[in-house]
Amino acid sequence: MTNMSGQESPSPIQEQESVHERVLETPSQPFYPLLVLLFSLFAIGPTLGSGYWWGAHDARHTVYFLFEFDQAIRDGVLWPRWAPDFAFGYGYPFFNVYAPFSTYVSEALHLLGLDLVSAVKLSFALSLLLSGLAMYGFARRLFGENGGLLAAVAYVYLPYHLADIYLRAAMAESWAFVFLPLVFWGFYECATQPRAKAIALTALAYALFFLSHNGLAVQVTFVLMAWILFWLLLPLRLQGRFFWQSREALLLRARHTAAAAGAALLGVGVGAIFILPWLLETRFVNQEQWFTDYFSFTHHFVEPWQLLSPYWGSGISVAGPEDTFPFQLGLVPLLLAAAAWVLRVSETQARQARLFFTGMLIYFIFLMVEASRFLWESPLGGILAPMQFPWRFLALAGFALAVLAAVVGRRLSRGNTLLLAALIVVASQPYAQADIIAPAEGPVSHSGLMRFQQSAGEMTGQSSCVALEDIPTWSPLADVWVGGGEVNSRFAYGDLPEGGGAGKPVSRSFQEITEIRLEAPATVRWLITYYPGWHAYRLPLDGNQPLEELAITPAEKSCHLTVQAPPGHYRLLVRFEDTPVRVIGKSLSIISLLLVMGLIFGQNSRFKRSK
Repeated sequence: MTNMSGQESPSPIQEQESVHERVLETPSQPFYPLLVLLFSLFAIGPTLGSGYWWGAHDARHTVYFLFEFDQAIRDGVLWPRWAPDFAFGYGYPFFNVYAPFSTYVSEALHLLGLDLVSAVKLSFALSLLLSGLAMYGFARRLFGENGGLLAAVAYVYLPYHLADIYLRAAMAESWAFVFLPLVFWGFYECATQPRAKAIALTALAYALFFLSHNGLAVQVTFVLMAWILFWLLLPLRLQGRFFWQSREALLLRARHTAAAAGAALLGVGVGAIFILPWLLETRFVNQEQWFTDYFSFTHHFVEPWQLLSPYWGSGISVAGPEDTFPFQLGLVPLLLAAAAWVLRVSETQARQARLFFTGMLIYFIFLMVEASRFLWESPLGGILAPMQFPWRFLALAGFALAVLAAVVGRRLSRGNTLLLAALIVVASQPYAQADIIAPAEGPVSHSGLMRFQQSAGEMTGQSSCVALEDIPTWSPLADVWVGGGEVNSRFAYGDLPEGGGAGKPVSRSFQEITEIRLEAPATVRWLITYYPGWHAYRLPLDGNQPLEELAITPAEKSCHLTVQAPPGHYRLLVRFEDTPVRVIGKSLSIISLLLVMGLIFGQNSRFKRSK
């Protein structure tokens, strides 16, 4: 296509994409990421010292999640789903319903030689540092280097972000802060300048977001849909015509829509190893524990004044306004967000992003206050319910505030941006503190885990076949551990009939083999709570015959594994295996990962050939 001067004119696609390329008018400065890391170092101070903030809300949970995860990994289970020692040793499919990425990070650090507590602390530190870099990359894409730097520092030092680590010790949520900017960045690229590599990396970020915190990922998915549509439906003029008046522009929008949808589907595919079982097998756990009594959302709405209060306590959220946990959005982030609307912004994309994130901020503030109760109680409440506490939306409101801070950075000189970033750090230092105490239950051990579960009433989840009133508060297994012994078997030897006998078991975190001798058929039992995936087999002593599967019947009330064992002398094997849903999830993840690698490396190969 040529213009009147005889020169070739850009195509509508080139013209539209150049609009987004012009958002960044400054070249990349390598030292800006280093500045982000430097400013963030002040936030990770408590993670570098001795001791641990054992009194934080989920501090003990986080360490014992890793304790259980590590046992499974060392037993050869590369994708653990079953936590054998939760619920006082009866077991719980914790990692089948709880996003495992943050625990994988901690486990990698532990396998490198760190003890469990040090691995947890370093994982928290990495999440803080990487969240700043992720926000810098995203905000820089929209608002330039100074905007990216200011947004990154504001993001790292959000009051709720620091409270999440040092007051709540919420490991999964702290890693969700890393992937939140990345998914917005990725889907922005898909909706404006889709490329194979951008689609692949967006899919990876989206998958890891789900694997970091599935509850937040669900909430953010709906916002991402609005984010994508926001850019797709902008009335940009292409060659003097609006996009809905041009066939070429409509085709362009269709291509971008397909790219964004493809990235989302591919991301779900990559994460299917967790997402599919979580969606389809959560119904087999007792969910009433999650949403009743203290965990009912009705007790945890935030008073509007609390969002502005400078109060900083280390207690918990309670019904009414007497909370001893801070719910502040932060004075500095709020002032920066207000300044973002005072300053003049000339770039179209920057103005549009400012509008979107202001709307996002208002939306999530609304979901935290009592006025939104009707939404929580409506059919939409089924989507909001996994968040449990309305104040958890502080994470998403804070994210929007940090992005708005980038608008201010866009209008400042480098020196003034550095000065403002330093002020944010100084103002936030009182919040970047941890209360270092000794663990009440003693060293990390099975005994400590049992004492913690009993004293806190936590980590006692059960299968759906256990009624709320039948949830155990102790067990014979816990007695053994607390008494200084070791649990080598969960087989109920006391249930054997007279004349029956059992030999020394071979026990691992996901299976147990017991040699048994019965003179007549008998019902045998294991102190293991039933959940789909548990199977029982009869093994001949000589090992020459094939396995014979025996039907498992969950015991009444306790839901323990029970089997009608035939007479004879043989071995009994109980083993936690993959269900068809888990097998499909694994297969989808492998296929999707191969597609992602093909998109990345295939594009690189084409680039090298073109050179």
